[in-house]
Amino acid sequence: MTGVRWLRFNLVGLGGFLLQLAVLHVCLEVGWHYLAATAAAVQTAILHNFLWHQRWTWKGRGRHSAARRLLRFNLAAAAVSLVGNLVVMSILVGRLGLPALPANVVAVAACALVNFLVSDRWVFRTVCESPSDPTSGRRSAALPRGPSGWPRVADARRRQSAASTCRPGSTSRAAASGRSG
Repeated sequence: MTGVRWLRFNLVGLGGFLLQLAVLHVCLEVGWHYLAATAAAVQTAILHNFLWHQRWTWKGRGRHSAARRLLRFNLAAAAVSLVGNLVVMSILVGRLGLPALPANVVAVAACALVNFLVSDRWVFRTVCESPSDPTSGRRSAALPRGPSGWPRVADARRRQSAASTCRPGSTSRAAASGRSG
């Protein structure tokens, strides 16, 4: 599924990129500074991309509300796309004197893979619930209990894979955090 998701990510990204170029062009035409125009164009593309990723690229993935995913997506995109675009644009346009639109193509390409990884692993991640996953945050009768009523984590971890209810392509909290059974 990751190959299909990567294709969808890039198709959405292409649409967002074309929108970003259009907004950048309009902002430059009305006299905005190239960095302010870049920031406005990137933020417009971020919102566009989130809506399409939410509805298509990562449809049905994740447990969090759309508002929480939008916040995460905006934070991730601000860290990667906005900062990356502004840094690359300031170098290519400000220091090297390249035209803003071609420089923006380079900036977006430089940020694409990092954006995909952050979106896939953090923004739209799936946290599996497993009756034998002691890190799932759910109390289940399937967990072996010690005398105090608390789950015996070692026993539960050994049985984790047999009772997992994860969908294909998703990850458990234990796997996502690097822990193994």
